[in-house]
Amino acid sequence: MGSANNCQTEILVGISYYRLIIGLTLCFTLQFMTVTSTKQLQSLRPKRQRADQQLLPSGWEQFCVPRRKHQLQVDVQCFVNRQFSGLWKFDELKHHLAKQNIKYTFTVKCEDAATISLYWPMKATNLRGISVENCRLDDYFSGLEKQSDIPDELEYYVFRNNIIVVDVKNLILITKNPIDQDYDCGNEDTINYYVDRNTTYEFEDSADYSKLIQSYYMRESKVPEVKNDVELIFSGLKLPRVERKQLKQASKDFHAKIASAEHKCMFTSLFYKEDSPSDNGFSPNVKNSNFPVLSIYNMSHSNLQTIPESFSKWFYHLQNLQLIDASHNNIKKFRFDSDVDVWDVPALTVNLSYNNITDIKAKQIVKLAETKKLFVDFRNNPLNCSCTDTTKQLIALIKDKGKWSQPSYQRYSYIREMRCYYPDSLRGKQLLDLTNKDLDCEILVVEKMMVEGIACLGAVVGILVVIILFVVALVYCRRSRQRFVWNVDSLAGKSPANFSDPAEIYTVDDLEENSRNSSTLLSNEEKQNYVRFADVLQTNHKAGIN
Repeated sequence: MGSANNCQTEILVGISYYRLIIGLTLCFTLQFMTVTSTKQLQSLRPKRQRADQQLLPSGWEQFCVPRRKHQLQVDVQCFVNRQFSGLWKFDELKHHLAKQNIKYTFTVKCEDAATISLYWPMKATNLRGISVENCRLDDYFSGLEKQSDIPDELEYYVFRNNIIVVDVKNLILITKNPIDQDYDCGNEDTINYYVDRNTTYEFEDSADYSKLIQSYYMRESKVPEVKNDVELIFSGLKLPRVERKQLKQASKDFHAKIASAEHKCMFTSLFYKEDSPSDNGFSPNVKNSNFPVLSIYNMSHSNLQTIPESFSKWFYHLQNLQLIDASHNNIKKFRFDSDVDVWDVPALTVNLSYNNITDIKAKQIVKLAETKKLFVDFRNNPLNCSCTDTTKQLIALIKDKGKWSQPSYQRYSYIREMRCYYPDSLRGKQLLDLTNKDLDCEILVVEKMMVEGIACLGAVVGILVVIILFVVALVYCRRSRQRFVWNVDSLAGKSPANFSDPAEIYTVDDLEENSRNSSTLLSNEEKQNYVRFADVLQTNHKAGIN
């Protein structure tokens, strides 16, 4: 037994030594491999840094970071703050990309009102996409002077919360010179995703802007003189009043020139457009453009008061449009042409939720239900359920079960579940549960009668006041014509010396003259009083002389 135990002990010790040797060997091997890999990475890092630097213009590695998506695609993230303001320049980028054989997308974010140089239409070889946010843009309208034969390549365009600094000189030159299709339409053949949100314009004072404005408008009319002390601020630019008006007119002329251009922009690839639409604008406008594949138009959160008129007949120039998102605006009314059903276009959904639509007319719902290729969603609007004929007609339609059993009306069944917002007494009540009795029409009639009664009473009081004032005026005029009101008997025997006021002393001639002048105004009794008074005064006057 003892020898067996010793044998087992030796075997276990041998196994332990064997495991220890193997473990140490593995540790040394792993350490060697790690050191070798680190050296290899360190040797490769300068090469990678040099390769990254070659992807960017010289010096841009300070504020831009390139990331390869694959061998032929590079995404570049640029962060421009005040330290690097003005260093990001589109001219430098365009010249650099022309030497590359890969495609680029750039995302530029600015801080502290940093400035970059970027101009429309942003055509550059190998530039596939660009996104700019919170930046001040210089030279935006200088692209007209830098046009080249670069083909359309830009596919992705996103602008958010930017300020375009407008050089007055460039603006006037653009207004003065013809605008060709290449500049107006930009990358119309390739752009497929377009976003322009919250873009504002700031006018920059440039040399000789006054001469430019005057030379432009001198052809039509003489520029009137303006005093030096008459100055106004126009978007950050100090201008005399007349020049301010002329600058605004130049901007209008620019819009009008684009709108009246003979060419039409044909955006053959654009399927998504997001902006604040207008029939006049610096972005591709709807009236002067064609969008054969545009399917989504996002105009939400744009503070719109109404949907532009050009969208009422959207099927003329937006033949593939399937969704308009106009939610979260201040729209009160809307109108879409029901003739769409005869056109070969897809059905359109319009999102009008969270707007300011207060009145829904029954005939409007009927028209919408009968239009097969249009669906309008206006949920979450502040409905006014006050006692009106419109509300009564709406309730009658809501209660018509026969209508709502039809498939065309079932699309709008959500209307029956909408809730009143006005008046306060009906807030939160569903339209389906609303009755004419709930409208408090009787109370409103009484209130109306009270208001009308008060109005009538006020009119009567006003007429009485006018009559009283008229009578008072007549009495006053009547009395003003009576020059004297004398008690003749009390004057008998009174000498001129007894008159307290010298103004009371009249001669007979004066009195007779007054009597003749007033003969047409005095009654017979008043004339007799005047004669008696003249006799008394003449007797007293003679007694005083004697």
